[in-house]
Amino acid sequence: MRYKTFKTLANALLIHDITLTTDEDELLALLEYALYKVAMGADSQHLLVEDLEHYTILREINEFEYIRKPELPKDEDEELDIDDTLAYAVVRYVCSFVTTAKTRASLGPSYHEKAAEDIIRDYNQELYAFKEKQEQYGELEEFESDDQYSGRLI
Repeated sequence: MRYKTFKTLANALLIHDITLTTDEDELLALLEYALYKVAMGADSQHLLVEDLEHYTILREINEFEYIRKPELPKDEDEELDIDDTLAYAVVRYVCSFVTTAKTRASLGPSYHEKAAEDIIRDYNQELYAFKEKQEQYGELEEFESDDQYSGRLI
């Protein structure tokens, strides 16, 4: 998702609520915090690195893989530094930071925060299911034939 699209979508999601700030520094600060929250909750394949020296590492996945800190966009046409699916969680978190519903903290997470968490949960579940199938069946291109369910023939 391009930074310009991110801003448009966030404003659209906040219709009849509040207008997103037009101050670029404030918006980038909100974006940075939202990217951080998503990177801490999702095992983003886009942010997955093995190189500790060239990145700021946020957390460890295992002894060989780490989640790096996402970069902020330099201009409106630059893509957000996160998986496409997770970009929607980033937008939802930004909306949750500014929505007027945030004043009702006793009611639990806002609609936007819940939507972001749902996107992250679904992403992680799909990723784990994919990795489990990959471990079970291996890379399909490594085998000359597979069954009708795309599983390896024994």
